[in-house]
Amino acid sequence: MILKLIKEDLRQGIWNRKVIYILIFICSIAFAFFVSRDMVIVKHYEEISYGDILYYVFRGMKEYIPENKESFDVEERYMLWIVVLAFAIGHYPIRDIKGIGKNYLIQSGKKIYWWISKCVWCVLSGVTCALSLLCGLFLGCLIADRIYENVFAFSLNINARLFKRVFR
Repeated sequence: MILKLIKEDLRQGIWNRKVIYILIFICSIAFAFFVSRDMVIVKHYEEISYGDILYYVFRGMKEYIPENKESFDVEERYMLWIVVLAFAIGHYPIRDIKGIGKNYLIQSGKKIYWWISKCVWCVLSGVTCALSLLCGLFLGCLIADRIYENVFAFSLNINARLFKRVFR
């Protein structure tokens, strides 16, 4: 019964919602392209790498220490991916429990089977989001590399100047 629930969750939650993952892919292509354009044209980096783009997207925020009444500023780029991931993962279980999920919950006989099925789906959905993001970033880097004439080093090395500039 549990495998049937997992299979149905994967079909309903990932395959039937593939538009969300395609949108994440397309948005990450555009994001990588614009970030690389910013690094090459505005900040004049001679060479940037795929690792620089990954670092730029996933760098997080500096630790906030409330001294001297500093204002708390949220990094928009950081929060964008968190909100997208939360929406992509969180929308399906809520919709499912209000709809046909009640029937699956009753038919499974045990709540734990339904819960395990949702946990497996949640992990695989997060992995699918991350893969579509990473593939989109890589394709965006390839496009930018063609336009800006080989400024990309396709490695995971992080440019030291970029690292110092981001965390001043």
